Amino acid sequence: MRTKLTRPSFVQLLPILFFLLAAIPAGAIGVLLTHSAWERELQTVQEQHLQIARNLVAALTRYAADVEAAFQKTVANVAAQQPVRRMSTLLSGLHFKHVCIVNAQGQVEHLVAPDTDLKIEPVPEPLLEKLRAGGTWEVLPDRAGEPTLFLLQPLDGERYALGALRTEYFVELQSAIAFGKKGHAVIVDRRGRVIAHPNPQWRTTMRDLSALEPVRRMMNGETGVMRFFSPALQEEVITGFSTVPEVGWGVMIPQPLSELTAQVSLVHARCGR
Repeated sequence: MRTKLTRPSFVQLLPILFFLLAAIPAGAIGVLLTHSAWERELQTVQEQHLQIARNLVAALTRYAADVEAAFQKTVANVAAQQPVRRMSTLLSGLHFKHVCIVNAQGQVEHLVAPDTDLKIEPVPEPLLEKLRAGGTWEVLPDRAGEPTLFLLQPLDGERYALGALRTEYFVELQSAIAFGKKGHAVIVDRRGRVIAHPNPQWRTTMRDLSALEPVRRMMNGETGVMRFFSPALQEEVITGFSTVPEVGWGVMIPQPLSELTAQVSLVHARCGR
């Protein structure tokens, strides 16, 4: 004997219909809220990261100008055989190791250094060649392997003025920037080599980051915001970046996208309460 199936009446379907009509807009609103929160968070991050990069660039621009002025003044005083005792204090404040005059063979003819006991050996020919080829503001290892910022100015008689600076100022600036769990700053030279980085090994080895797209763009003098895969964090990040036009140093401020996603989820959860 067959059992006769009865279709649900319209009255029985009404609760289901009302539920669907209520659920669909609620779901759509939830999606829109999540999307809106994400867009707001992304826009805020872009503006903040880019502003931080520009602020660091402004500080580095002033530093570069002060270093250049002190270097030129010291060289002029040495050339004119004027006293340079007061210059030593200025050089120390700008993190100079020394300023010297060398001949074509790298032998030191004159030396000005904050450390009056400093004895400098002849500049190695390979280093002198690199500086001749690259010009000024080169970041290279010194004799002890420490990252050092070199300035080179040709003089008459096949002589050169050579300045050497420690990179502490860059490290201090970079270390002052930390936000979220992994947000940080990175400073590179005009060739894309690390000057300051949260990973101290990357700094001491002057790791080459020129293959990264934001670094390539900084090397081209660009400023902007973009996403890329960070080899340091091993995840996708968003970064603001800018450059110091006069010397080519680059600053970028990366933060993992996962942190932004977590923040948006938190906002969405609060809105759902």
